[in-house]
Amino acid sequence: MAQKLGNKQLIAASLNSNGDNYRVKGEYDTALQILNKSAGIYLSKNDSSELSRVYNNIGIIYDEKGSYQEALKYYFLGLRVAEPTAQLGLQAHILGNIGIVYKKQKEPKKVLEYYQRSLEIYQKLDHQFGITVTSGNIGSVMLQTGAYHESIENSLNAISGYEKLGYLRYVPYSLGNIGIAYDSLGNTEEAKSYYTEAYNRHISFDNKYEAAYNAKNLAFLLLKLKLYSQASEYALTAINLANEIEAKEMLKDAYNANDHRKEQTNYQSNNDCQISPIDRSLFVQSYFLSCYLIFL
Repeated sequence: MAQKLGNKQLIAASLNSNGDNYRVKGEYDTALQILNKSAGIYLSKNDSSELSRVYNNIGIIYDEKGSYQEALKYYFLGLRVAEPTAQLGLQAHILGNIGIVYKKQKEPKKVLEYYQRSLEIYQKLDHQFGITVTSGNIGSVMLQTGAYHESIENSLNAISGYEKLGYLRYVPYSLGNIGIAYDSLGNTEEAKSYYTEAYNRHISFDNKYEAAYNAKNLAFLLLKLKLYSQASEYALTAINLANEIEAKEMLKDAYNANDHRKEQTNYQSNNDCQISPIDRSLFVQSYFLSCYLIFL
């Protein structure tokens, strides 16, 4: 219809929509061809706001393909085009997507820089969903920088936001992150409470991977508390869940917890016996709600 009418802006908008549909189906080459046509039309019309949306969508494709440098190239192009316009929401979306790429590249300082910039815009706009998601993501990344108290604060803000908005399925992700923060701070009682609540809620939503993750973390924590029977229960739960969803890395970690439990049970009479140091990476793999924000 748009082509029949000869309206180039309508054609470009239709191409952008179709390109994103092909992205969702995983047909990336076709999606890129279509989106590049859309970008060409918007460039010829000097339509900055719509061009930045197309660049953002192209960035998402390269991100999903694992071509992170290309993803950043298009995200930054989209941001540069959007910044002179009044599209603050779009700018916040793109900043968040840049943060996602840097997280995958394990550059937490850069992640925080772009998430904080995104959060500031969402706060200015009073965009509650954007504030909530970004607060949760910041809380997750702060676990990697050792800013545990700030992580807890941001995670609590995310929980409050999700509850107010009715997105209860996402609450346990932040609960689990708070558990990791308290665990890292040595506050075992709070850690146990949050891990347990996160585990129970993930089970209620049938989030098996996340439930296994929290069960595994609980097992390691209970080992530190010398609660070997409970540790065994959660380790075996994590093993069963990981087996069910064929999560090989998770399965390895869960068996690791169970092996530590067996080792401790064999030597309980030795007062000097301690749990072998556990790789902190088992705890630092925090939950992260990656939201590719495409449209306002």
